[in-house]
Amino acid sequence: MYFLHVVNIRWFNAAAWYAFNLAKIQKLQGHNVIIATIKNSPVIKKAKQLDIETIVCDFNSNNPYRLSNSITCYLDIIKTYKPVIVHCHRGEFFFVPAIMRIFSKKPIVIRFRGDIRAPKKGVFNQMLYKKGCDFIITSGNFIKDYYIKYLGINSDKITTLYGGVDTSKFKRDVNKRKAERINLGYKNEHYVIAMVARFDPIKGHIYLIEAIRELYYRYNKVNIRLIIAGIDSSLNKNTIEEYVKKNNIADITTLVPYRSDIENIYNAADLIVVPSIGSEAICRVAMEAMACGTPVIGADTGVIPEILPSNNVFQKSNSKAIVDKVMTHSNVVQIFSLQDFYDSYMLIVEKLLSQ
Repeated sequence: MYFLHVVNIRWFNAAAWYAFNLAKIQKLQGHNVIIATIKNSPVIKKAKQLDIETIVCDFNSNNPYRLSNSITCYLDIIKTYKPVIVHCHRGEFFFVPAIMRIFSKKPIVIRFRGDIRAPKKGVFNQMLYKKGCDFIITSGNFIKDYYIKYLGINSDKITTLYGGVDTSKFKRDVNKRKAERINLGYKNEHYVIAMVARFDPIKGHIYLIEAIRELYYRYNKVNIRLIIAGIDSSLNKNTIEEYVKKNNIADITTLVPYRSDIENIYNAADLIVVPSIGSEAICRVAMEAMACGTPVIGADTGVIPEILPSNNVFQKSNSKAIVDKVMTHSNVVQIFSLQDFYDSYMLIVEKLLSQ
């Protein structure tokens, strides 16, 4: 079966991760998969590693000439490969497959939505989703509720799939745990808390740093250690280091740059914290960490309350709430595997093909 993914995303964010993981498991299950993307998208490199064919078009341009070329490019893909299903992972070009579905009846269109923002209201958008889209898959129930509330989408035409983690990579590994803790200078008695996120105010680094300070000095948790893993974004490493020094926890904090083996950090940690004050429509960090058997606590934003035990969710922008959850959280983890993601997705496909 031929599947086409329109992944017009400029960076490898959570939405691109979600799209790529679905394309990956489809490929591994023996399907033919094509990814149509934009120039210089990091998805291209990821796809080539799995021998997934990529086609580049200028899907995000509003320039009439470029848009015309993009539509021609898309029509050529449909004509050449005849995909059974087109997966639209962003809204910028979604109207083209949707309108084509309305007038030519092929191919089937599935809209994926992993965006914290509510969909745009309006008659045109409502028509696209009701007439030109066969099914909507969201990364969280809160997004699903937006569609039902703002666009009047029937609940039997939309569902939530939280995504899936490659459990051949993200899994509990006692050897990696031991080696990484030695590498970072931790002893058995150290209780290691880690945060994995780009350096951005929305990720809430400051609240976790304040919480660690309180745990260490006020609650006398002298064996606590903190890992902050991430890359520069709207903040940089120097800013994070200043936060750490200002809160007098530099001696117990390790900053880790980007690593392709981030599963080692998940394994080395005793607890992962996601203190975001916004975003987190997908929250891949929580899924990856739990797949490694490491418990996660997170703020009450985005999809976090849906994928974590209720006792592991704290009030966002509240360092005291983090302190409380560090000391009272549940160690229960839920595994969101690629295989489960694929199986749930295929149930939708089978239903659409039978109609």
